[in-house]
Amino acid sequence: TPSFTAVTEDFSGRAIENTAYIFSFQSDTEITIEWSSGSEGPITLDEGETYYFVLPSIPRGTWEGDYATKISSDENWKKIWVLVSGDDNNSGVDFGYQALFPEYFGESYYLPYAPSNPTHLTPLYDDTTFYVDWNTDWTVDTSFVLDQLETRLLFQIGRASCRERV
Repeated sequence: TPSFTAVTEDFSGRAIENTAYIFSFQSDTEITIEWSSGSEGPITLDEGETYYFVLPSIPRGTWEGDYATKISSDENWKKIWVLVSGDDNNSGVDFGYQALFPEYFGESYYLPYAPSNPTHLTPLYDDTTFYVDWNTDWTVDTSFVLDQLETRLLFQIGRASCRERV
């Protein structure tokens, strides 16, 4: 089933509204949106139609918790595209990213230039162990376990390396 997971956070003492734009490639595409405290759907989209959903926010100073959102198509062959836009209703902090299909993930994921903003990690399944190698020397520097719809933020601040392997 095509699905995506998205996370969001608070910037500069004010909550930044992050919005998922969900685009349908086929008619009669049913999507479901799940987060830790609720769900929405099924929502039926026609070909070329976009649905707008405001994501839950991570409170300032929080680095782990139930803040991920899963967006999925209810039929395997019905394709959706998810773009997340941050602060698109205000000026100065606008950013965005395209959500990735889980099928693109492997055992390891390399971030060649680990961002000054945190890396957001959330698993596809419960009881998933993450191993983090801060300088890609094949030595695990930290590890943790997360469940589906949980997220954890990783920061590279103060590290000599600007890359990581997860």
